[in-house]
Order: sequence, then structure tokens, then C-alpha cells
Amino acid sequence: MKYPHIQQHDECDCGAACLSMVSSYYGADHKIARIRELIKVDTQGANFLGMTNGAKELGFDTEALEGSFEELKDSISKGEIKFPFIARIISEFGFEHFVVVYSIDDDTVVIGDPAHVKITKEKVEDFREKWQEQILTLSPNKDFVRVNEVKGSFKKYFKFITRQKKMLSFIFVLSLIVTIVNISGIFVFQYVFSYATEETSVTCEHDHEHDHDHECDDECEDEEPEEDEDEFLGKVGTAFMSLEEKADIIFNNLATVCITVILLYLLRCLINIFRGYLLARTAKMVDVSLTTSYYDHLIDLPMDFYGNRKTGEYMSRFNDTSKIRDAISTTALTIMLDTVMAIACGAVLFRIDKILFCITLGILMLYAVVMYLFKKPIRNINHVLMENEAQVTSYLKESIDGIETIRSYGSEDSAKSKTKKLYNDFSDKNVKASTIYVTQESIVATIESIGIVLLLWIGAYLCGRNIITLADLIIFYYLISYFIDPVKNLINLQPELQTAAVAAERLNDIMDVEPESNSKQEIPAIKSDIQIQNIDFRYGYRELVLKDVSMSFKAGTKTAIVGETGCGKTTLVRLLMAFDKPETGSVTIGGTDLYAYSPVSIRNKIAYISQDIFMFSDSIYNNLKIGNEEISNEEIEDICRRCGIDSFIRDLPMGYDTVLEENGKNLSGGQKQRLAIARALLRKPDVLIMDEATSNLDVITEKSIQTMIDELSSDMTCIIIAHRLNTIKKCDNIYVMDNGHVAEEGTHSELLAQKGLYYSYLNVE
Repeated sequence: MKYPHIQQHDECDCGAACLSMVSSYYGADHKIARIRELIKVDTQGANFLGMTNGAKELGFDTEALEGSFEELKDSISKGEIKFPFIARIISEFGFEHFVVVYSIDDDTVVIGDPAHVKITKEKVEDFREKWQEQILTLSPNKDFVRVNEVKGSFKKYFKFITRQKKMLSFIFVLSLIVTIVNISGIFVFQYVFSYATEETSVTCEHDHEHDHDHECDDECEDEEPEEDEDEFLGKVGTAFMSLEEKADIIFNNLATVCITVILLYLLRCLINIFRGYLLARTAKMVDVSLTTSYYDHLIDLPMDFYGNRKTGEYMSRFNDTSKIRDAISTTALTIMLDTVMAIACGAVLFRIDKILFCITLGILMLYAVVMYLFKKPIRNINHVLMENEAQVTSYLKESIDGIETIRSYGSEDSAKSKTKKLYNDFSDKNVKASTIYVTQESIVATIESIGIVLLLWIGAYLCGRNIITLADLIIFYYLISYFIDPVKNLINLQPELQTAAVAAERLNDIMDVEPESNSKQEIPAIKSDIQIQNIDFRYGYRELVLKDVSMSFKAGTKTAIVGETGCGKTTLVRLLMAFDKPETGSVTIGGTDLYAYSPVSIRNKIAYISQDIFMFSDSIYNNLKIGNEEISNEEIEDICRRCGIDSFIRDLPMGYDTVLEENGKNLSGGQKQRLAIARALLRKPDVLIMDEATSNLDVITEKSIQTMIDELSSDMTCIIIAHRLNTIKKCDNIYVMDNGHVAEEGTHSELLAQKGLYYSYLNVE
């Protein structure tokens, strides 16, 4: 039996790919992107809880089981466990991994490993060594539906080329002219060659007849003369004059034809230059449309998408867009240009000789068979290459971003070693891919060379039998490349489309993710209380981060949230910013559900200063204007003076026009925090959220910032996450969080009087 095999698109996709394989086994082809969302894959991959819930959504009854290999085989023999099932193993790299088990006998285990390119068989001993004694059984129920979500996943990208209909039509007309000129040149060559051979033949015949006349004259010398010498010379002169006139006429005709063709070739040169420009323009339009479409979609995705993906995973998709662009551009243009050339030249070849034409078709059929046989290996190796490329990209970015940590802990050798290993693996796959392509090309070249020899051999035989002329054979040989090359180009679309299809599958992983809520309801000015009631929240199917949390933020007041690192403070803020949504419970403003409003309008009313402040490689002015482009330079400078950074900025070589380094690396932590505070206050928000926003400031600067915020925020709701006593003791209300739930609430003095967690935190400080 042939078992379905689906490769993972990224290293964290093994769980989604396994579930997709089992679905395909039962006749339902689901997109990995959809399954990934159902089981909530994150940077750690998937777990059995997520896979169980996702499988139920797809119409499976599932059961997670644990036991020894002997118990597994016993349950299989009794029919209690049916194939296929998903097994949890440890991969060769030491990471948790999932595979599909299709069958087990005394010696071998048939496995669908999404990290491999095909179904594999392993020895039972090898499987037992890496198996973690956990499986997930799946059985389709009445809700299971056979669907095919994968079909046509690549075709939708052709809309980017069909938008260029006018340009393509113009290119087609120009290509048609070029084709006509090419074929016209061939016919002129045939005409010249035919004329040359005919004239040679006529001259030879005339010489032969002239010699024959002389022999007759010798034999009949003594007989009665038919004509005198003058009459004979007159006839010969007339004949030569006739031949000379005929030659002049033919030469003049040839000159006219050849000059015309030369002019046509010059015209073809100009047309080719112009057509090349149009082709480049078309490719550019497709490239811009496709890449910006992907980027626009990427920017509109919900925030949890970025938390669940490694940077390299979605960055590598930009390379995938170029593969798709090349494929759709090449496909459209090849079909247009080469089809016309192939049909036109094929008709001429068929007209010259049907036997030679059939042999040519046989060569092309062999070529097509070779391409078909290499279809699967090329597809598989492309999958592996793209996944490896994403891994390399992710680690390179990670290691460069963490260079300070690497240097601080003397981990340079380890980083170099890991990078070398990743690149070696990637290079090994490239070598394998190159070998496959070279093998394919060598076989094709051999078929073509042998085919040409065969054509000339049979053509010479036909020429010797006067079935075709020598001129026809030479023209056939000359014209065959104009027929074979376009047909080869059409057949060659297969590997290019294969590469693009794989790229499209990977790109669809992201393009199929639903963008952030596009609610059109604008949030009004936030002058009401913000209520959080009984919310639970978890990332994916991990442990709960927030547990039955309830809070109230009264309008125009300052509320502090304190607690140990990892207790859920920042997660709570993410819910207020509509970056995430709670699993249960509600967040309301003035009694209205926060998530009913447009996320963009929510963030226009709430300014959030994160722990991880990001600055773009742009001028200070532009960094402060983000999302607030209409603000004047005077307002910017006024806020900066109040934040105590105006003098520092003016001391820079270009002042406010100074371009910051990537993520503001040429600024200190305190300078970045003050710029971030200024940027937030310039938005004049209704709600200001500060998450450890003054942790890098000295006490004096922090106090001046707090005073300035107090002056500006008389009617502003402030939510402050901090550890310093000076920052929180003046707040109107304080919530103390512990392990994801609210442990205490009250003012500074009330909490001190309770002598609970808050009291212990301050004593430690």
C-alpha cells in the first residue's frame, strides 16, 4: 500500500505535518497552515494536547496513550490500536519530534517522518531507542469530511501575471513578429541553397549535352551537315546569353530578398531589445505586487503569529516569493512565446518530411519521460533545501542579535561550530540537489545528441533515395533547434513549477493565516473605567499564564501592577493592547467589549511603552513621529525638553536629524527609555501603559519624568508596571500578582498594613 507522506515546512511543523498525513491517509487533504493554527504551534512546536484538540476539529476521535513497546505490539495484535498513529520520539538532534507510524512487524517499522523526503523503514531496535513511549491514536468519526484544501494553492498566484494583460498582449505581438522573421530567414536560406544546387545541376547537364553533341558531330562528320558553323555559333551564343540573363534576373531577385531579410533582422534586433525591456518591466511589476502583497499581509497578522514563529521562518518566505515570481513570469511568457514558435516550426518540419518529424517527436517524448521521472526527487530536495535555508537564516539572525551575550560568556567557538554544522548540512543538501539536476541535464543532453545523429543518419538515407532533397535535409537540421528548444522550454516548466509549488506551499503557510480583526468600529475617547473580569489566558496549549484575573482601572487614575518576573504582568498588558485575547472572561471599556473595536483605533488611544524598546535606523525626528506623522517639530522639541533629553539630542552632530543605528545601538538604555516616553506622550493618549519604562533611569531623572507625567496626565489613565518603590507608592491603586493570579489589592499604605506579598517585596528591596 502506498502511504501518504507530507514534509514539514519548518522545523516546528512536525506535529502539523503528521496530522496532515493521517488526514490524507483517510482522504482529507488539509493545508498545514490550517492545522498549525488548530493545534497552535509555537516556537517550541506542538504538544499532544494541541494535537488532540486540533484532531477533534478535523473529525477524529483521539486517545493519547503511554506504555512500553511490548504493550504497544500487544494492543495492535488485539486490534485495540489501529494504524496509522502518531508517535513521539527524540530526533537525531536531540529535540522532541513527531512521526506517523504506518505499520510494525517483527523486524521493521514503516514511518512517515515529516523531516524526511519520503516514507522510511527502520529496524525495530532503532525505533525503540528513540521512541518516548507515547502515541496518539486517531480514528475518523461522523464529523470527518473528505476535502482537498491543497489543490490550486499555487494557481492563485497567477493573478499577479494576469493583471498585466495589456503588456503581455503587446509582448506576444512582438514575439510573433520575431518568430515570422526567424522562419522567413530559414526559407530564404532554403531558396538560396535550392537555387545553387539547381544551377549546378543545370550547368552539369548543359556540359554533358554539349559533349554529347561533339561526339555526334564526330560520328556524323562524313554525313550530310545539318547546319553550318555560323548558324551553330549563333545558337550557342543565344543560349549563353539566355543563361546569363536568367542568372542576372535570379541574382537580382536574390539580392532583393536577402536585403529585405537583412533589414528584417535589424528590425528583429530592435524588437528584441524593446521586448526585453517590456519583459523586465512585467517581471518587476509581478515582483513588486507579489512581494508587497506578502509584506502587507505579514504586517496585518495578529501579534501571536510573531510569537509563534522564528524570524527566519517568515523572512525566508521572501526568497520564496522570488521563486514564485520567476515561475509565473516564465510560465506565462514561455507558453506565449514558445508555443507559437513550436507550432510554426513543427508545421514546417512536418511539411518537409513526416518520417523525420515523427523521429523528432520521439526524441521529445523521451525527454518528457526523463523530466517526469525526476519530478518527485526535485520536489523532495526543494522541500529540504527551503527548510534548511530557514533554519540557517533563523540562527544567523539569532546569533548576530545575541553577539553581546555570546562575547560575554565566551561562546564564540560554540556559535561558530553550530553555524558551521548548519551550513554543512545545507551545503550537503545543495550538493545532492546539484547532482540530481546535473544527472537530469546529462541524460537529456545525451538523448538530444543521439537523436540528432539518428535524424542525420535517416535523413541521409532518405536523401540518397531521392525521397527528400539535400536542401530539405539541411533546412530540417537547421530548423530542428527552433522546434526542439521551445518544446524543451515548455517541458522544462515542470521542474520550475515544482520548485514554485513548494515555495507556494510554504508561502501559503503565512498567507492563509487570518489577519488581525478588521472591525470598522472605532473606539471612542477612553473616559470610562477599564474592567478585566475573570480572565484566563495561555499561549497555545501551554500552561495557563493568567488564572481568573479580575482588575479595575478607574478613568483618570494611576494603577500599579507589581509581582515577580514571569507572574503575567506583561501578558495582561498585551490583552489591554488587543495583541492577544483571553481564553475566558472579558475586558470591557465602559461596559463594551474591548475586542469589538478596531485594534488600530484601540492602539491610537492607548500608548504602550514596552520593556523592549525598539528604535528604527532613522532620524530622531522620524522615530518620535511614528504613528503620529502630523506632529510638528516644535511639539517634539517641547516634549523632549520636559523629558530632559533635548540638550543631549542637540549635542549630537545632526541634532534631531541624527540617524540612529539599528535599534538605537548608539544610545544608552536610559536615553532610549526617555525617547520612548517622549514618543508615547506625543500621541496624547487616553491611557498610558508603562512596562518598566523607567528601570534604566537614575532616581533624579526618574523623579523629573514622573513629575512631568503627573502634569500631563491629569485626565489620563495610567497603568504602571514597576518594581521601584518611588514609582509605585504614589499610585491610586496597586495590584500584586503571584503565579498568574491577583494575590493582593489596595493602596500603598493598605498593602503595607497587610504585611503580605507586597510588604515582603518592599522589604527585599
